Amino acid sequence: MPSAPRRPSYSSSSDDSEDDTQQVDLTVDEEWQDIEADEESITAKSLFEDKLFFGTDAVKQVVDHDTKHHGVDVRVLVRRFDLDTISTIKLINYVRTSVQSGNGTPALTSVEEFANEDKYFRPVLEDDALLFSVDDILEMAQATENGKSSTDSTPEQSNIAKIKELEEDLARLQAQFADYRNAVSTTLEERWNERGSSAGQAGSSGAAGQISTTSTEPAKPARDDDTHYFDSYSYNDIHETMLKDTIRTDAYRNFIYANKPLFSNSTVLDIGCGTAILSMFAAKAGAKQVFAVDNSNIITRAQENVAVNGLNGTIKLVRGKVEEVKLPWAAGAPRVREHASSPSNGKDVANGEVDENNGKKVDIIISEWMGYGLLYESMLDSVISARNRLLNPNTGVMVPSHCTLHIAPLSCTDYIADSIGFWDDVYGFDMRPMTEKITNDVIARSFAKEDVISEESARFRTLDLRTVEVNELEWEAEGGKFEVTIGKDVEDGLDAWGIWFDTFFLPTRDAQLPTAARAETWPGQDERKGNAFTTGPGGKPTHWQAAMLILDRDTKKKKGLQKLSKGEKVVGSVAYRKAKDNSRALEIEVGWKVVGREEETRGRQVCMLDINQKHYLDVFDILQTADYQATKEAYTREAN
Repeated sequence: MPSAPRRPSYSSSSDDSEDDTQQVDLTVDEEWQDIEADEESITAKSLFEDKLFFGTDAVKQVVDHDTKHHGVDVRVLVRRFDLDTISTIKLINYVRTSVQSGNGTPALTSVEEFANEDKYFRPVLEDDALLFSVDDILEMAQATENGKSSTDSTPEQSNIAKIKELEEDLARLQAQFADYRNAVSTTLEERWNERGSSAGQAGSSGAAGQISTTSTEPAKPARDDDTHYFDSYSYNDIHETMLKDTIRTDAYRNFIYANKPLFSNSTVLDIGCGTAILSMFAAKAGAKQVFAVDNSNIITRAQENVAVNGLNGTIKLVRGKVEEVKLPWAAGAPRVREHASSPSNGKDVANGEVDENNGKKVDIIISEWMGYGLLYESMLDSVISARNRLLNPNTGVMVPSHCTLHIAPLSCTDYIADSIGFWDDVYGFDMRPMTEKITNDVIARSFAKEDVISEESARFRTLDLRTVEVNELEWEAEGGKFEVTIGKDVEDGLDAWGIWFDTFFLPTRDAQLPTAARAETWPGQDERKGNAFTTGPGGKPTHWQAAMLILDRDTKKKKGLQKLSKGEKVVGSVAYRKAKDNSRALEIEVGWKVVGREEETRGRQVCMLDINQKHYLDVFDILQTADYQATKEAYTREAN
């Protein structure tokens, strides 16, 4: 652990002049050691600006100043988080680090922001008077808690300050509770309305096709799918999961470091930068300028990550939606004259008009946009928008460059027994209602090669990220045809369909991906072709896992799919659609037919991939009661 900060010595100008006054050395004789020296005048600096304070009460002046002018009272934070000496030191250094990195409003909502980080024990400011006066700060906090004024204010002023603090705490808690209540209430109401409609409980009158209601409630605003999406990336856990996924992170790092000539002196746009790990890879590879864009609160952490690694001069962080942001270009950055056929935000750049970025373009776009089933969360829509608006249309490179989607039939008897058959007999009770809609959900789960019953998987869709457009990210059956050959006799037959994606990093703009390319064998002996990774059974598991669509057991029996023989061919198609009630969720439909068998062997499976809502949907889907209305009212009261 680093040593504690040393106490500095401050003196006035008169102390530096010569005089005849004899100085007393308190260390010469032990009998003098009990004599207290005069209280020392010190110099202390504000946490948020360069303003200095002097005197024996300089620390108190700083605390009062920062409370009044910046809205941050260290004493309140000490009490709220119950900080000890070490934690208070870390708090001070955390705030100074944030301010130095350009974040004038550091996050101070949780002790986790700083208390568990040893790096904040290292002084940011040399001879920081606040650090050696931590005991004084703790005493101030205790005095305030005991009802004593820590600012020499009147009792009335002290009470007003305490009331304000309590009101702020109450408002924060009320806002958190309101968000939670609204989320649960919205989910409940959507589910109940869905059930009520299907049961014909919606009242109707008047002309046919018209629905009347006695409700006087105002119309609900349009669903906001973006807020929850961006908020979900504001916390450490999800970023820790992604960074620990070495298949994912190493693929980006290896490509960047293996292609330093590509990144050297280039301008890079990192979309959805998160912790800024990809931006820092690019900067280390020699990029001249990196724009790191994110619309979640994690960008404040990214800013600090960039600062502590000394990359402020290269990486510029931008908060906002990439479809809307204007990049902070340096003065004199070159403008790009595009070909007349190049997309340029609806303007004819070839005829002299420029977009809102003044015609300036980036050389490389790098983004980790992939979601479950590849397209869950619809982040690729944003990447394409940025590509069309901001990437050099003549020489720009997309990282990654291609993604392919694959499908294979699965026989996973053990998983079916553990996860579905389990409900047949639970401590002697039949709980099969728990599985009522399990086949309506896409399950995110990795599976082994042994579960695949075809000779090879089938690629049913290829996305060239250099050219694909948003309207190509949804397709019907004709756009996702496949054929597989059963590779072994399977007595239990087809249990599920497995879908996964491969991601390729090709280093040149004109490089072509061969039709038969597989990530697990790419690039063979030619490292100049870049690198790749798979989320399928041919590689190590990733945090994306794979997408599994489980067949209904009754359907399996009816379709004669309980036994498949080696050599049989299965033809089919895969459709991808955005969910109607959530633009970031995904609906996947698989249709298939065993070639040469009767028509009954044709099947169709439609499943929803919506990880964020799955917990709520599972809970409310299994409600089985004769008193429908009473149950609805009970759960509504609980939600409120």
